[in-house]
Amino acid sequence: TFFQGSIVALDDNETLNLGLGQRWLLNDNKIIVGLNAFYDNEWDVGHERMSIGGELLTSVGDIRVNSYKALTNAKTNDDGNEEKALDGIDMELALPLPYLPSTRIHAKTFEWEGEDGANDLEGDTISLRTALPFGFDLEAGTTSYDNSYKQDADFVSLTFNVARFHNQQYVEQPKLISDQAYQLTDIAERRFEKVRRSNTIVKQSRKQGVITLRGI
Repeated sequence: TFFQGSIVALDDNETLNLGLGQRWLLNDNKIIVGLNAFYDNEWDVGHERMSIGGELLTSVGDIRVNSYKALTNAKTNDDGNEEKALDGIDMELALPLPYLPSTRIHAKTFEWEGEDGANDLEGDTISLRTALPFGFDLEAGTTSYDNSYKQDADFVSLTFNVARFHNQQYVEQPKLISDQAYQLTDIAERRFEKVRRSNTIVKQSRKQGVITLRGI
């Protein structure tokens, strides 16, 4: 069992994420199966949300699914407009590049359910992520949306995993290059990876009949 927490700042709002998870090592540590549950709180306005997720991790590919459920009704934001936290779901497939076992291409699809007759927000994210030594991860990609609520956006991120850094003397560090294109290998060190999920609460706001989305 593990704990994962964070504070995320976006659109002048701060969101607290608190989660518990469990991961099981199977097939001589070649497969990781995990379940997790999170509570999210955007305390500036008072939005709350929970999520449950599952993951299947191997050296030849990963699958992740997260389902999000709003816990609060409509709130009035700092601009005086009414907004609602949205329910949603995302699913992600990640595949390593040949001969580069620590570099994965991620393909994620997501859907946030519109309220009060508004259209759902659907889209996808394509990114390339590399696990680096000493607990660092580098990721770059693009997010595209199926409607006009949001403009497509590119991103680059560098993250640091304290648990992976702290345990680096006990587990194997990410292998950047391999002499085999694909191989089902021991991935015990990946049990320290952060759960991949949406850490910001997606909200629908309405002003003078115009609907906007925040938190994405």
